[in-house]
Amino acid sequence: MMPPELLRARPGGMLRRSRTLLPMNIHHLELFYYVAKHEGISNAVRKIPYGIQQPAVSSQIALLEEHIDAPLFHRRPFELTETGRKLYEFVEPFFSNLDKMADDLRGGESQRIRVGASHIILSDHMPTIMEKVREDRPDLRVSLRPGHQPALETALLAREIDVAVTVLEKEPPPGIEARSLLEIPLVLVARRSSKIKSVEELIERRKITEPLICMPADEPVTKIFRTGLANAGVDWHTTLEVNSFDLAEKLAAKGFGIAVSVVSPSSRRMPGVRAIPLPGFPTLKLGVLWQGKLEGLLKSFIEALDLPSPQKALKLAEELAPVVGAFKVGKQLFVSGGPDIVRKLRATGAKVFLDLKLHDIPNTVAKAVIAATDLGVQMTTVHASGGTEMLAAAENAAHEQAAMLRAEAPLVLGVTVLTSMDDNNLAELGIAGSVQEQVLRLAKLATGAGLRGLVCSPREIEMLRAELGGAVQLVTPGIRPEWSQANDQKRTMTPAEAIQAGANWLVIGRPITGAADPKSAAIGILHSINPELVPEGERREPIPEIVDCAECGQSLKLDATEQATGRYHCPHCDKDVEHKAS
Repeated sequence: MMPPELLRARPGGMLRRSRTLLPMNIHHLELFYYVAKHEGISNAVRKIPYGIQQPAVSSQIALLEEHIDAPLFHRRPFELTETGRKLYEFVEPFFSNLDKMADDLRGGESQRIRVGASHIILSDHMPTIMEKVREDRPDLRVSLRPGHQPALETALLAREIDVAVTVLEKEPPPGIEARSLLEIPLVLVARRSSKIKSVEELIERRKITEPLICMPADEPVTKIFRTGLANAGVDWHTTLEVNSFDLAEKLAAKGFGIAVSVVSPSSRRMPGVRAIPLPGFPTLKLGVLWQGKLEGLLKSFIEALDLPSPQKALKLAEELAPVVGAFKVGKQLFVSGGPDIVRKLRATGAKVFLDLKLHDIPNTVAKAVIAATDLGVQMTTVHASGGTEMLAAAENAAHEQAAMLRAEAPLVLGVTVLTSMDDNNLAELGIAGSVQEQVLRLAKLATGAGLRGLVCSPREIEMLRAELGGAVQLVTPGIRPEWSQANDQKRTMTPAEAIQAGANWLVIGRPITGAADPKSAAIGILHSINPELVPEGERREPIPEIVDCAECGQSLKLDATEQATGRYHCPHCDKDVEHKAS
């Protein structure tokens, strides 16, 4: 039912129709807030964190102006009227603080993030991503929501999720930011006894008779596979449609046909099957989607999504080789690149820290250490909780194999307590005492078994030095330069502090790899410890850069560290600001 209308006199005696005065529409006020904040309807449409078209904004702003019977702004050039200024000053504190209030109601920004993700991310990458994020945010709570790009974009625009990690099938709509993460090749999975050795054998037939096991037609992997077949001029119809790669491989193992799958860093093929590469086929492109400014928990989470790949590792190694002591190869990169990634890194002359945290029966661990020694690594890790026999077997294997190769034995490092664990986690495992007590207990066990090195968090360096002396080598993760955000990491130190405390090796990841200029960031870290550590050929004075602060507009000069890291602190507005190099 339409509200009753009244005849209202205008100045000069003319009459106009107007509706009865109802409360102002909150959605109209929200739209006006964005228009005023971004100085125009066109700018506002690009910044509003949900999908809305310019004509809709214009019409609803017009309704608001009609309701208050006054114009709110001049269109060209944009300028708020006196009425518009008063209204903006009234609504701005409410709308600008909505996100902060939502975080507070959820228990704080560092507590919760809502993630939408595709099946591949959830099954193969999310555990590693979560491990990285929890290092910085131990109290993090995550809610996961499965879906493909279109559904996840809708959820982002509706503010039902904070970030989406998915297969990128197309460009995202306005208001959503995107970043490419990884390209995953497709493979065929066949029974090990299959006579098919390569995809070329199938393509030559033009029409393939083997049963095809595939995901539904609307799945991205199926669309990409079909594109590859079409490019090769091949016709191959799906015989069995399944809803997961695991089921597809199980059916392939039973001899029901050949399955379409993907190469993935954490994937393990089922017994009885083998992968057949698909050279020349399109790849599955994974990316991350989000809205608004990249900061806080969202920034930490997206940084953790920078999935390692052999290509990225080799490119970064080439850049950083002159200024770093060694490159760490962790589980994900090793599973993705295999022993070959270690060989390629060693071929550049770089030292390699192979961080696989071995923990198995003594004979198995010893064989793994022998294989690592054959690869020429300088350091590798074993869990100290594996016990004296396992630790001694690892150390002896390193020395014996190195002697056969006439090489230097790798440093076998004992991992005591993971930095993600606290006293409560130990209690769940039936371990009495604090983390520090358990660290010291395992450290003494490891060195007693003959190990020459340990991995320890920054806050444990001084304790271990005091208890074990100067002979043991201490490798320390959790290092954050002064200019790097600590991201709420509790067990952290600056590089200089860690060296002064007694660390021999520093493991530094994101402050270097995530910097705008990784090499300059590494040089800055060396300089902060001791300027003499910077190689002579790399000692250079950077050209000062003058920028206007993105927050307050005042001019300031960026030093070398600020230029390298892409972050600066503005003395005028007292804010930390991200800087994109021109």
